[in-house]
Amino acid sequence: MLVYSFMALLSCFFAFLANKVSGKKSKIMLFVLVFLPLFCVSAFRYNVGQDYVNTYVYTFNRILHGVSNVRIDYGFFLLNKIIIIFGGSYQWVFILSSLIINYFICKSIYNQSKDKFLSVFIYIFGTLFFFTLNGVRQSMALALFYYSLKYIENSKMKEYFFINFIGFLFHNSAIIFFPLYFIIGNKFNLKYKILIIVFMSILLPTLLPILSNILLNTKYSMYLTNGAYNPLSTINVSIIINILLFVYYEIILKKKGDNDKKLNIYSNIHFIGIIVSFFTTKISLAMRIFMYFRYIEFLSVPFAIEKTSIAKGYKTIFKLLIICIYILYFIHGVYMENGNNVLPYNSCFFK
Repeated sequence: MLVYSFMALLSCFFAFLANKVSGKKSKIMLFVLVFLPLFCVSAFRYNVGQDYVNTYVYTFNRILHGVSNVRIDYGFFLLNKIIIIFGGSYQWVFILSSLIINYFICKSIYNQSKDKFLSVFIYIFGTLFFFTLNGVRQSMALALFYYSLKYIENSKMKEYFFINFIGFLFHNSAIIFFPLYFIIGNKFNLKYKILIIVFMSILLPTLLPILSNILLNTKYSMYLTNGAYNPLSTINVSIIINILLFVYYEIILKKKGDNDKKLNIYSNIHFIGIIVSFFTTKISLAMRIFMYFRYIEFLSVPFAIEKTSIAKGYKTIFKLLIICIYILYFIHGVYMENGNNVLPYNSCFFK
Protein backbone atom coordinates (compact mmCIF):
# COMPACT_ATOMS: atom_id res chain seq x y z
CA MET A 1 0.00 0.00 0.00
CA LEU A 2 2.96 2.30 0.69
CA VAL A 3 4.08 2.08 -2.96
CA TYR A 4 0.66 3.13 -4.25
CA SER A 5 0.46 5.97 -1.72
CA PHE A 6 3.88 7.31 -2.72
CA MET A 7 2.95 7.01 -6.41
CA ALA A 8 -0.31 8.91 -5.85
CA LEU A 9 1.47 11.62 -3.85
CA LEU A 10 4.06 12.21 -6.57
CA SER A 11 1.71 12.14 -9.57
CA CYS A 12 -0.94 14.30 -7.90
CA PHE A 13 1.69 16.79 -6.70
CA PHE A 14 3.12 17.27 -10.20
CA ALA A 15 -0.40 17.49 -11.66
CA PHE A 16 -1.17 20.20 -9.09
CA LEU A 17 1.90 22.11 -10.26
CA ALA A 18 0.79 21.63 -13.87
CA ASN A 19 -2.38 23.56 -13.00
CA LYS A 20 -0.24 26.49 -11.86
CA VAL A 21 2.15 26.91 -14.78
CA SER A 22 1.34 28.42 -18.15
CA GLY A 23 4.32 27.65 -20.37
CA LYS A 24 3.94 24.72 -22.75
CA LYS A 25 7.41 23.34 -22.01
CA SER A 26 6.78 23.49 -18.25
CA LYS A 27 3.45 21.67 -18.63
CA ILE A 28 5.06 18.95 -20.77
CA MET A 29 7.89 18.50 -18.26
CA LEU A 30 5.44 18.27 -15.36
CA PHE A 31 3.32 15.75 -17.20
CA VAL A 32 6.34 13.58 -17.79
CA LEU A 33 6.76 13.68 -14.01
CA VAL A 34 3.06 12.80 -13.57
CA PHE A 35 3.45 9.89 -15.98
CA LEU A 36 6.63 8.37 -14.57
CA PRO A 37 5.36 7.19 -11.13
CA LEU A 38 2.23 5.70 -12.73
CA PHE A 39 4.26 3.98 -15.42
CA CYS A 40 6.98 2.63 -13.10
CA VAL A 41 4.57 1.14 -10.56
CA SER A 42 2.57 -0.50 -13.32
CA ALA A 43 5.45 -1.59 -15.58
CA PHE A 44 7.66 -3.20 -12.94
CA ARG A 45 5.00 -5.01 -10.92
CA TYR A 46 5.28 -8.73 -10.28
CA ASN A 47 2.30 -11.03 -9.78
CA VAL A 48 0.01 -8.06 -9.17
CA GLY A 49 -3.48 -8.29 -10.61
CA GLN A 50 -5.85 -11.22 -10.90
CA ASP A 51 -4.85 -12.03 -14.49
CA TYR A 52 -1.09 -11.50 -14.16
CA VAL A 53 -0.02 -15.16 -14.10
CA ASN A 54 -3.04 -17.07 -15.39
CA THR A 55 -3.61 -14.87 -18.42
CA TYR A 56 -0.64 -12.71 -19.40
CA VAL A 57 2.35 -14.79 -18.28
CA TYR A 58 0.55 -17.96 -19.40
CA THR A 59 -0.20 -16.48 -22.84
CA PHE A 60 3.38 -15.25 -23.29
CA ASN A 61 4.79 -18.69 -22.49
CA ARG A 62 2.41 -20.41 -24.91
CA ILE A 63 3.42 -18.06 -27.73
CA LEU A 64 7.10 -18.49 -26.72
CA HIS A 65 6.77 -22.27 -27.11
CA GLY A 66 5.07 -22.03 -30.48
CA VAL A 67 1.52 -22.98 -29.50
CA SER A 68 -0.62 -22.12 -32.54
CA ASN A 69 -4.13 -21.89 -31.08
CA VAL A 70 -3.54 -19.13 -28.54
CA ARG A 71 -6.82 -17.33 -27.90
CA ILE A 72 -5.73 -13.72 -27.89
CA ASP A 73 -6.48 -10.60 -29.94
CA TYR A 74 -4.14 -10.07 -32.87
CA GLY A 75 -2.56 -6.83 -31.65
CA PHE A 76 -1.66 -8.32 -28.29
CA PHE A 77 -0.39 -11.51 -29.95
CA LEU A 78 1.84 -9.35 -32.16
CA LEU A 79 3.12 -7.43 -29.13
CA ASN A 80 4.11 -10.70 -27.44
CA LYS A 81 5.67 -12.00 -30.65
CA ILE A 82 7.83 -8.90 -31.12
CA ILE A 83 9.08 -9.14 -27.53
CA ILE A 84 9.97 -12.81 -28.07
CA ILE A 85 11.77 -12.08 -31.37
CA PHE A 86 13.98 -9.54 -29.58
CA GLY A 87 14.67 -11.97 -26.76
CA GLY A 88 12.65 -10.18 -24.08
CA SER A 89 10.92 -11.79 -21.11
CA TYR A 90 7.25 -11.60 -20.21
CA GLN A 91 8.02 -8.55 -18.06
CA TRP A 92 8.25 -6.56 -21.28
CA VAL A 93 4.57 -7.25 -21.90
CA PHE A 94 3.78 -5.28 -18.75
CA ILE A 95 6.35 -2.60 -19.50
CA LEU A 96 5.02 -1.88 -23.00
CA SER A 97 1.34 -2.19 -22.10
CA SER A 98 1.86 0.14 -19.10
CA LEU A 99 3.62 2.60 -21.39
CA ILE A 100 0.69 2.63 -23.82
CA ILE A 101 -2.01 2.84 -21.14
CA ASN A 102 -0.49 5.55 -18.97
CA TYR A 103 0.85 7.59 -21.88
CA PHE A 104 -2.57 7.88 -23.51
CA ILE A 105 -4.36 8.47 -20.20
CA CYS A 106 -1.93 11.28 -19.40
CA LYS A 107 -2.25 12.67 -22.93
CA SER A 108 -6.05 12.59 -22.55
CA ILE A 109 -5.74 14.62 -19.35
CA TYR A 110 -3.18 16.98 -20.88
CA ASN A 111 -5.37 17.66 -23.94
CA GLN A 112 -8.86 17.58 -22.47
CA SER A 113 -8.79 18.59 -18.79
CA LYS A 114 -8.30 22.06 -17.36
CA ASP A 115 -8.03 20.69 -13.81
CA LYS A 116 -5.18 18.27 -14.28
CA PHE A 117 -4.77 17.63 -10.56
CA LEU A 118 -8.36 16.44 -10.14
CA SER A 119 -8.17 14.31 -13.30
CA VAL A 120 -5.01 12.54 -12.12
CA PHE A 121 -6.48 12.20 -8.62
CA ILE A 122 -9.66 10.54 -9.97
CA TYR A 123 -7.63 8.34 -12.33
CA ILE A 124 -5.91 6.90 -9.24
CA PHE A 125 -8.50 7.13 -6.48
CA GLY A 126 -11.44 6.39 -8.79
CA THR A 127 -9.59 3.04 -9.23
CA LEU A 128 -9.14 3.18 -13.01
CA PHE A 129 -5.38 2.91 -12.49
CA PHE A 130 -5.90 -0.27 -10.46
CA PHE A 131 -8.22 -1.70 -13.11
CA THR A 132 -5.38 -1.27 -15.64
CA LEU A 133 -3.20 -3.56 -13.50
CA ASN A 134 -5.62 -6.40 -14.19
CA GLY A 135 -7.60 -5.82 -17.41
CA VAL A 136 -4.49 -4.98 -19.41
CA ARG A 137 -5.74 -5.51 -22.98
CA GLN A 138 -9.05 -3.79 -22.33
CA SER A 139 -7.29 -0.91 -20.60
CA MET A 140 -5.16 -0.36 -23.69
CA ALA A 141 -8.31 -0.07 -25.80
CA LEU A 142 -9.95 2.11 -23.13
CA ALA A 143 -7.00 4.54 -22.93
CA LEU A 144 -6.95 4.91 -26.72
CA PHE A 145 -10.72 5.56 -26.77
CA TYR A 146 -10.48 8.33 -24.16
CA TYR A 147 -7.61 9.89 -26.09
CA SER A 148 -9.67 9.75 -29.30
CA LEU A 149 -12.54 11.80 -27.82
CA LYS A 150 -10.73 14.97 -28.86
CA TYR A 151 -11.21 13.86 -32.46
CA ILE A 152 -14.99 13.74 -32.00
CA GLU A 153 -14.85 17.22 -30.51
CA ASN A 154 -12.81 18.46 -33.49
CA SER A 155 -14.71 16.39 -36.11
CA LYS A 156 -11.65 14.40 -37.21
CA MET A 157 -13.22 11.11 -38.22
CA LYS A 158 -10.17 9.44 -39.81
CA GLU A 159 -8.01 10.01 -36.76
CA TYR A 160 -10.76 8.75 -34.44
CA PHE A 161 -11.23 5.53 -36.40
CA PHE A 162 -7.50 4.94 -36.74
CA ILE A 163 -6.86 5.23 -32.99
CA ASN A 164 -9.79 2.98 -32.10
CA PHE A 165 -8.82 0.44 -34.75
CA ILE A 166 -5.52 0.04 -32.88
CA GLY A 167 -7.53 -0.40 -29.68
CA PHE A 168 -9.69 -3.00 -31.45
CA LEU A 169 -6.55 -4.99 -32.28
CA PHE A 170 -5.74 -5.19 -28.57
CA HIS A 171 -9.30 -5.98 -27.42
CA ASN A 172 -12.05 -6.82 -29.90
CA SER A 173 -14.76 -5.37 -27.64
CA ALA A 174 -13.48 -1.95 -28.77
CA ILE A 175 -15.56 -2.47 -31.92
CA ILE A 176 -18.38 -0.78 -29.97
CA PHE A 177 -16.50 2.53 -30.22
CA PHE A 178 -16.77 2.77 -34.02
CA PRO A 179 -20.44 3.80 -34.30
CA LEU A 180 -20.12 6.12 -31.29
CA TYR A 181 -18.35 8.71 -33.44
CA PHE A 182 -21.69 9.49 -35.10
CA ILE A 183 -23.66 9.56 -31.85
CA ILE A 184 -22.00 10.87 -28.72
CA GLY A 185 -21.11 14.36 -29.96
CA ASN A 186 -24.78 15.20 -30.56
CA LYS A 187 -27.24 16.79 -28.18
CA PHE A 188 -30.27 14.64 -27.40
CA ASN A 189 -33.36 15.67 -25.50
CA LEU A 190 -33.50 14.24 -21.97
CA LYS A 191 -37.04 12.94 -22.45
CA TYR A 192 -35.85 10.64 -25.25
CA LYS A 193 -33.10 9.28 -23.02
CA ILE A 194 -35.61 8.65 -20.25
CA LEU A 195 -37.89 6.85 -22.73
CA ILE A 196 -35.00 4.62 -23.78
CA ILE A 197 -34.21 3.80 -20.13
CA VAL A 198 -37.87 2.95 -19.46
CA PHE A 199 -38.05 0.87 -22.64
CA MET A 200 -34.90 -1.01 -21.64
CA SER A 201 -36.37 -1.75 -18.21
CA ILE A 202 -39.50 -3.21 -19.81
CA LEU A 203 -37.74 -5.16 -22.56
CA LEU A 204 -34.85 -6.46 -20.43
CA PRO A 205 -36.46 -9.76 -19.31
CA THR A 206 -37.08 -10.61 -22.98
CA LEU A 207 -33.89 -9.11 -24.39
CA LEU A 208 -31.38 -10.76 -22.06
CA PRO A 209 -32.16 -14.42 -22.99
CA ILE A 210 -32.10 -13.51 -26.70
CA LEU A 211 -28.75 -11.77 -26.40
CA SER A 212 -27.36 -14.61 -24.30
CA ASN A 213 -28.32 -17.18 -26.94
CA ILE A 214 -26.73 -15.08 -29.68
CA LEU A 215 -23.46 -14.66 -27.73
CA LEU A 216 -23.28 -18.37 -26.90
CA ASN A 217 -22.83 -19.13 -30.61
CA THR A 218 -20.01 -16.65 -31.12
CA LYS A 219 -16.44 -16.22 -29.92
CA TYR A 220 -17.85 -13.72 -27.43
CA SER A 221 -19.44 -16.53 -25.42
CA MET A 222 -16.74 -15.84 -22.81
CA TYR A 223 -18.83 -12.83 -21.82
CA LEU A 224 -21.40 -15.31 -20.52
CA THR A 225 -19.31 -18.19 -19.27
CA ASN A 226 -16.23 -16.63 -17.67
CA GLY A 227 -16.69 -17.12 -13.95
CA ALA A 228 -14.15 -14.48 -12.97
CA TYR A 229 -16.88 -11.84 -13.18
CA ASN A 230 -20.20 -12.74 -11.64
CA PRO A 231 -23.46 -11.05 -12.64
CA LEU A 232 -24.54 -8.29 -10.28
CA SER A 233 -27.44 -9.01 -7.96
CA THR A 234 -27.63 -5.37 -6.81
CA ILE A 235 -26.62 -1.97 -8.14
CA ASN A 236 -23.02 -1.36 -7.07
CA VAL A 237 -21.25 1.89 -6.22
CA SER A 238 -19.69 2.43 -9.65
CA ILE A 239 -23.12 2.22 -11.32
CA ILE A 240 -24.53 4.71 -8.80
CA ILE A 241 -21.65 7.11 -9.52
CA ASN A 242 -22.34 6.84 -13.24
CA ILE A 243 -26.07 7.50 -12.78
CA LEU A 244 -25.42 10.52 -10.54
CA LEU A 245 -23.00 12.02 -13.07
CA PHE A 246 -25.51 11.51 -15.89
CA VAL A 247 -28.24 13.21 -13.85
CA TYR A 248 -25.90 16.09 -12.95
CA TYR A 249 -24.99 16.65 -16.59
CA GLU A 250 -28.59 16.51 -17.81
CA ILE A 251 -30.33 18.42 -15.02
CA ILE A 252 -27.70 20.92 -13.83
CA LEU A 253 -25.33 21.57 -16.72
CA LYS A 254 -27.79 21.47 -19.62
CA LYS A 255 -30.52 23.54 -18.00
CA LYS A 256 -29.41 26.68 -19.87
CA GLY A 257 -29.44 24.95 -23.23
CA ASP A 258 -25.67 24.79 -23.46
CA ASN A 259 -24.68 22.93 -26.64
CA ASP A 260 -20.99 22.50 -25.74
CA LYS A 261 -19.83 19.45 -27.70
CA LYS A 262 -17.64 18.16 -24.88
CA LEU A 263 -20.61 18.42 -22.50
CA ASN A 264 -22.65 16.31 -24.94
CA ILE A 265 -19.85 13.76 -25.31
CA TYR A 266 -19.45 13.16 -21.58
CA SER A 267 -23.19 13.16 -20.88
CA ASN A 268 -23.84 10.64 -23.67
CA ILE A 269 -21.02 8.38 -22.49
CA HIS A 270 -22.55 8.27 -19.01
CA PHE A 271 -25.93 7.55 -20.60
CA ILE A 272 -24.50 4.62 -22.59
CA GLY A 273 -23.00 3.42 -19.30
CA ILE A 274 -26.50 3.33 -17.80
CA ILE A 275 -27.80 1.27 -20.74
CA VAL A 276 -24.88 -1.19 -20.53
CA SER A 277 -25.33 -1.51 -16.76
CA PHE A 278 -28.74 -3.13 -17.36
CA PHE A 279 -26.94 -6.17 -18.78
CA THR A 280 -24.65 -6.61 -15.77
CA THR A 281 -27.46 -8.44 -13.95
CA LYS A 282 -27.23 -11.51 -16.22
CA ILE A 283 -24.13 -11.28 -18.41
CA SER A 284 -20.98 -11.80 -16.33
CA LEU A 285 -18.48 -9.71 -18.22
CA ALA A 286 -20.92 -6.92 -19.12
CA MET A 287 -19.40 -5.18 -16.11
CA ARG A 288 -16.13 -4.96 -18.04
CA ILE A 289 -17.93 -3.30 -20.96
CA PHE A 290 -19.60 -0.94 -18.50
CA MET A 291 -16.14 0.14 -17.32
CA TYR A 292 -15.44 1.62 -20.76
CA PHE A 293 -18.10 4.22 -20.04
CA ARG A 294 -18.01 4.60 -16.27
CA TYR A 295 -14.32 5.45 -16.03
CA ILE A 296 -14.74 8.57 -18.19
CA GLU A 297 -15.26 10.37 -14.86
CA PHE A 298 -11.56 11.28 -14.63
CA LEU A 299 -12.37 13.68 -17.49
CA SER A 300 -16.08 14.31 -16.97
CA VAL A 301 -15.99 15.24 -13.25
CA PRO A 302 -13.40 18.06 -13.60
CA PHE A 303 -15.29 19.33 -16.66
CA ALA A 304 -18.59 19.27 -14.75
CA ILE A 305 -17.06 21.35 -11.94
CA GLU A 306 -15.60 23.78 -14.47
CA LYS A 307 -19.02 24.25 -16.10
CA THR A 308 -20.91 24.66 -12.81
CA SER A 309 -21.93 28.28 -12.25
CA ILE A 310 -21.20 28.85 -8.57
CA ALA A 311 -18.85 31.13 -6.65
CA LYS A 312 -15.19 30.13 -6.53
CA GLY A 313 -15.31 29.39 -2.78
CA TYR A 314 -18.28 27.06 -3.16
CA LYS A 315 -16.59 25.40 -6.10
CA THR A 316 -13.55 24.67 -3.93
CA ILE A 317 -15.78 23.13 -1.25
CA PHE A 318 -17.53 21.10 -3.94
CA LYS A 319 -14.16 19.84 -5.18
CA LEU A 320 -13.01 18.92 -1.67
CA LEU A 321 -16.24 16.97 -1.13
CA ILE A 322 -15.62 15.03 -4.35
CA ILE A 323 -12.03 14.31 -3.27
CA CYS A 324 -13.28 12.93 0.06
CA ILE A 325 -15.84 10.72 -1.72
CA TYR A 326 -13.16 9.25 -3.98
CA ILE A 327 -10.81 8.64 -1.07
CA LEU A 328 -13.55 6.66 0.68
CA TYR A 329 -14.27 4.79 -2.56
CA PHE A 330 -10.57 3.97 -2.92
CA ILE A 331 -10.24 2.78 0.70
CA HIS A 332 -13.23 0.48 0.31
CA GLY A 333 -12.48 -0.82 -3.20
CA VAL A 334 -8.71 -1.23 -3.01
CA TYR A 335 -7.61 -1.29 0.62
CA MET A 336 -10.55 -3.21 2.12
CA GLU A 337 -11.86 -5.30 -0.80
CA ASN A 338 -8.56 -5.63 -2.71
CA GLY A 339 -10.33 -5.12 -6.03
CA ASN A 340 -8.44 -6.54 -9.00
CA ASN A 341 -6.07 -8.29 -6.53
CA VAL A 342 -3.56 -5.45 -6.52
CA LEU A 343 -2.43 -6.03 -2.92
CA PRO A 344 0.19 -6.69 -1.82
CA TYR A 345 2.34 -4.85 -4.32
CA ASN A 346 5.47 -6.70 -5.48
CA SER A 347 8.15 -5.48 -7.83
CA CYS A 348 9.98 -7.58 -10.41
CA PHE A 349 13.22 -6.22 -8.88
CA PHE A 350 12.49 -7.91 -5.54
CA LYS A 351 10.59 -11.08 -6.45
